Amino acid sequence: MILRPKFKANMPIEAECISPDVLAEKKIEDLEVYHGNKRRKLSDLFEILDVKTKDVRIEGDVGNVKYIGAKMRSGKMIIDGNVGMHLGSEMEGGEIFVEGDAGDWIGAEMRGGLIRIKGNAGNLVGAAYRGSKVGMRQGMIIVEGDAGHEIGERMKRGIIAILGDVASFAGAHMKG
Repeated sequence: MILRPKFKANMPIEAECISPDVLAEKKIEDLEVYHGNKRRKLSDLFEILDVKTKDVRIEGDVGNVKYIGAKMRSGKMIIDGNVGMHLGSEMEGGEIFVEGDAGDWIGAEMRGGLIRIKGNAGNLVGAAYRGSKVGMRQGMIIVEGDAGHEIGERMKRGIIAILGDVASFAGAHMKG
């Protein structure tokens, strides 16, 4: 499946439904996202092509789209551009490849799978959400560029590899 954004990056979009699991299990015309504070159909914001394939490819910049691949269990996603916050958060399996940069909270509280970022990543990669006691529990995150603050905060298991520079407090409160 190929998704192409139809929108200008002016308001945040929350799109937990963009994941191979959800797209395979539900009717695409029924899927909704939040655009700012309004519910919209996924098809209002993305051109959807080649729906017969299980893997998902996003062609274009989705730097303002949050929660892509959240709670993902299986499958493969390729993002040809930048991606927003919470990519692969609480992910259990599958693979996500990003050809650009990624926002904050990538792989937050991740439980399995692989996330690979060709560019830079923001803060709190593989970290615990505020109020949670445990961050990343399993899986692998590879960032080929630089990453921000508090990488792996409260991480228990898994692997985070940052090939560039990392800002302050990497591995704070790690338990594994």
